[in-house]
Amino acid sequence: STNFFLWLLFFWVFCLFWFYTPCDLPQIENGNLAQYYYSFKRYYFPMHKGKKLSYSCMVGYTTESGTQDGRITCTAKGWSPVPRCYRRCTKPLLENGSFYSTEMDFKIHEKLQYQCNPGYHTPSGATEDTVQCQPQGWSFQPSCIKKLGKSCQVPRLEHGSYSGAAQEVRLNGTLRYRCQHGYRSAAGSASDTALCLAHGWELPPSCTSMSSSLVNQACLILPFGMGMYFLRGIKSKICSKVLLSLWYFSELYSFPRLYLF
Repeated sequence: STNFFLWLLFFWVFCLFWFYTPCDLPQIENGNLAQYYYSFKRYYFPMHKGKKLSYSCMVGYTTESGTQDGRITCTAKGWSPVPRCYRRCTKPLLENGSFYSTEMDFKIHEKLQYQCNPGYHTPSGATEDTVQCQPQGWSFQPSCIKKLGKSCQVPRLEHGSYSGAAQEVRLNGTLRYRCQHGYRSAAGSASDTALCLAHGWELPPSCTSMSSSLVNQACLILPFGMGMYFLRGIKSKICSKVLLSLWYFSELYSFPRLYLF
C-alpha cells in the first residue's frame, strides 16, 4: 500500500506540473503588454497553461511574422512563441546601383533586390542580388564594385600590323605591332608594344602618319635663302606671339632639326 500512495503522490505532482505550470509576466524588449497587466500584475500572474496573451511592439519594431502585434500562449515550457520584437530594416545606401523597391523600411525576413549599373557587379560577380532583413540587420551590405577585365580585345589597327593573330590578350600581357612606312606609334616608334591592364590598354595600339600634321610642303624663300616648312594650322598669318614648329635645315644641309619658337 505504501508503494501505491507513493505512485499516487507522484501522479498528482506530475498532473499539477503538467496542467498548472504557471507563466510569469513576460519581459519583452522593445515591446509591451496592455498597461493593466502591469498595474494588476499580482491579479493576472502567474498565468496557467493554455492562457493566451497579446503584446505590441514599439514603433520601428515588428514581431517575427512582421506584424505590429503578437499573441503568445502559456505552455508547460513557458510562453510560446517567445515574445520578441525586431527592429525594422531601413533601406541601406548603395553606390553605383539601384533598388527595385521604393520602400524605405522593411520588416523582419523581408527581402530587397538591387541591381548594379553597367560596368559594375556584386561581390559574387553577378549584375544583381538580394538582401534580407534579419534580427541583426541586413543579411549583408549591398554593394556594386567596378568590373576588372581579365583580358583586352585586340583593336583594329589602321596602317599597321600585329606580330600574331590573337583576338585578345590576357591581363598584364603585351601586344607587339609594327606600323607601315611613313607611320609611327603614339610613342614615335616604327614598332611598339601595348600593355593590357585591368581597365584596358595602357596605350592603345595606333599608327599615325608622320606627315599628317603638315598642311603643305611649300618652301618659303627667306632673306638668307634657307628653306623652311611650317606645321598644320599655320596657313597665311604668322604672328610673333604664336608658338610655331618649324623644320629648319642646318647650314650644312645635312639633316633637318626641329625648332620651337
